[in-house]
Amino acid sequence: MTDDTELTNDDRIDELTAEIDDLESRLDYLADLTVDRIDPPDHVDEQVLRGSLKVDRRKVRTKLDTKRRQLEAAREATNR
Repeated sequence: MTDDTELTNDDRIDELTAEIDDLESRLDYLADLTVDRIDPPDHVDEQVLRGSLKVDRRKVRTKLDTKRRQLEAAREATNR
């Protein structure tokens, strides 16, 4: 016997798992991305671009950590 809450939690777990997979892929992509691979226009300062990449990586890592905590909480709620 399953209730609506359990189904909602299962759906949320599936959703979070997909989001985590996407974020991990994005983080892998950003980890491999360098200023040399981007080939920025001449008017763009490479230091600024490096800083921007660093910030993007940090944002993705933060989102990933948050989603992992949410997934753990959802799993605990459903005792999976």
